[in-house]
Amino acid sequence: MSIVVMKEISYSLKNTVYECFEKIGGIQNFLNSGDTVLIKPNFVGPIESEQGATTNTELVAILAEIAIQNGAKQVYVAESSATCFSTNDVVEKLHLEQALKKSKNGRIQFVDLDAEETVKVNAPSDFFLKEIPIPKLLKKVDRIWNVPKAKVHYVDAITCAVKNYVGFLPREFRLQVHQSRLSHVVAVMHKLFPESLVLADATVIGEGEGPLNVCPIQFGYLAISDDPVALDAVIGKIFGFQPQEIEFAMNAFNMGIGDINPLCLFDMSNVDAFGIGHGFKRPVKGIVGRYKPFRIILGGACYGCLTWMKGTLEGWILDGTMNELEKTGIKISVMVGYNATDERFDEFVQNPYVVLGDCVPEKYKNDPRVIHAPGCCPGEKIPSALEKAISVAMKMKKQNG
Repeated sequence: MSIVVMKEISYSLKNTVYECFEKIGGIQNFLNSGDTVLIKPNFVGPIESEQGATTNTELVAILAEIAIQNGAKQVYVAESSATCFSTNDVVEKLHLEQALKKSKNGRIQFVDLDAEETVKVNAPSDFFLKEIPIPKLLKKVDRIWNVPKAKVHYVDAITCAVKNYVGFLPREFRLQVHQSRLSHVVAVMHKLFPESLVLADATVIGEGEGPLNVCPIQFGYLAISDDPVALDAVIGKIFGFQPQEIEFAMNAFNMGIGDINPLCLFDMSNVDAFGIGHGFKRPVKGIVGRYKPFRIILGGACYGCLTWMKGTLEGWILDGTMNELEKTGIKISVMVGYNATDERFDEFVQNPYVVLGDCVPEKYKNDPRVIHAPGCCPGEKIPSALEKAISVAMKMKKQNG
């Protein structure tokens, strides 16, 4: 049975990290002298950890320093952010370099995985692909320390340890599989490159519209294990989800990775760990009519396009943009998904009309009057198309008085 330890943060974060290692048998279980260690945080976007969306950079720096002090030859902090962001810009915004410099150790280095050479590795014989592209760095390291952020997610119940491996997939390939098969690909990655340590940042957790548009909740804990599935099962229960609701963890478990019913050792004096989740806000699933300036026409859409579209629109709710757009009275149609049908197309295309992805019917995506975001999944082309539609709508409104 796998063990997950949750430790309340004491007078210092560094001290708590050491206590976490002690609670789970000591750092010698996760590191040998001379090892090269890759630390994989969640730096999905330029939103600081205090907002509940990214891993605390101080925590990352502490782990890197601890690894070096306990015999690691080299430590790489490696990440690839969401494809709509430059990873280097993200880590600059998050002040990672300043955090790492505090250790004053030249053997700690940040690696932008987007700039890394990629190689292909053989996939398991029962997988639908024969090979998977990966950053070459993955084959060079002895240990992977998975350091995710605990937060909810629109696609899955949560995003934490298992889903954090998405950042190991090269961007172009990531978009190609960013449908319902993404969790299958990620599970295979855990099988090929298992982590020796999982330490989740639950200092500030994210509720609401994950992964980026979360609202922060001060929580004040770290969670540690050697099993990403077990850790996700525990974090999920804290948010009020049962393990079977967490797609990425369940798919990994079904492929023989980890323990979906772990033993959890809590150091939690004031809360019932499996009772507090009922108050957390979960992502809103219904989207038709939610975004008043946008008329959504749904076909058989996968969650690749839906996540990018919803993430953009929810971000505009969060920062007030949606409210300002609603005041203008503009109306934009957005079509997404296989076999979508709009019998009022000729009427609605008189205003800006956005078509997302390659799977929509030819007659819509090839119409010269639409703004088409091509690809499967189009990724960052989706917010760009929506922004272009807004610009066109505002110009039309100005011209019409």
